[in-house]
Amino acid sequence: MEHEERINIRRIAGMLRISTATVSRALSPELAHTVSEKQRARIREVCDRFQYMPNINTVRMFRNWSNLTALLVPEHCLSGHDSIDYNLAEVIGGIERTLSERGIYCSLIAVTPRFLAEKEYLRFCRSKMFDGFLLWDMTERETFVHELAEENPPVVSIQGVKNNPKLSGVNADDYRGMCDLVRRVLDCGHRRIGVIPALESSQAGRERNRAVRDVLEKAECRYLCSAVGGFDRQTGTEGFPS
Repeated sequence: MEHEERINIRRIAGMLRISTATVSRALSPELAHTVSEKQRARIREVCDRFQYMPNINTVRMFRNWSNLTALLVPEHCLSGHDSIDYNLAEVIGGIERTLSERGIYCSLIAVTPRFLAEKEYLRFCRSKMFDGFLLWDMTERETFVHELAEENPPVVSIQGVKNNPKLSGVNADDYRGMCDLVRRVLDCGHRRIGVIPALESSQAGRERNRAVRDVLEKAECRYLCSAVGGFDRQTGTEGFPS
């Protein structure tokens, strides 16, 4: 189709002898219900015939939200150098399922040195590229988290920051949970204990390791700590070979 013949919302409205506002509402997921089903069918038929779709950037500009959420993840979690974080994989799956049911999509973004140096998080926020942010495994030490919170977008910290009143949080109590687990092992009468530590690169790992040390030392129980750490079967085999 030649450039001058390209279809647009005005041409569709002209063909159907209706207003551009009616076409716009019919093509909007939020406003389609304000147009009769018969009218929507006519509009869809013309759009399908000419393979027309509204420009998503224009749509976002006028409605002032993007239907996009950013999931910010530390670079080391995605580098392939550490063991696979099965918790993160499950969280990503849950986020995708929950958001997609509401017509919202999630972009996975690695927090790299360049991302931090160029303050990409502020550009994302101020340009309204994303409607909100999910943070995975970010601690209070991450200054960018507090800068982002000051911009007042919706931000939810997952397994991370707990002490910023401007952030919502979803956190498991790794320290308390591991304390309960170790006490259960001791209550069963076990005293020859080997420990394969969690990865210190994550806050959850550090909290679990601290819990193991605290409970066993308080119980005056000697334990053998493996030189390797992680969560997978291979690490367990290497940690305490038979």
